[in-house]
Amino acid sequence: MEQLAALTEQNRQLREENERLQQEKKVLRLKIDALSRKLFGRSSEKLNPDQLQLIFDTLAQEALSTSTPACEDPSPPPEAPVLTPLRPLPTRLPLLSSN
Repeated sequence: MEQLAALTEQNRQLREENERLQQEKKVLRLKIDALSRKLFGRSSEKLNPDQLQLIFDTLAQEALSTSTPACEDPSPPPEAPVLTPLRPLPTRLPLLSSN
């Protein structure tokens, strides 16, 4: 019985650590995306480091506020669009030789 309680506690701790690491990963990804947009985007103007820190802080707060618990199922992937078949070409079009 003691072993079950220990394993349950270890499982809880690992889930919490996993959630924390997922949040950290999300924040870092947002930072990388923001830097990439600033560096390679259409308007890659020079920024003051304080402005970048403000952006990072805002992104980090958004990431933390929109997080989902690790135990919930992720949403299913979006369905692929339905492709319509192409219509055949009209028979009245002239044939061109490739010579």
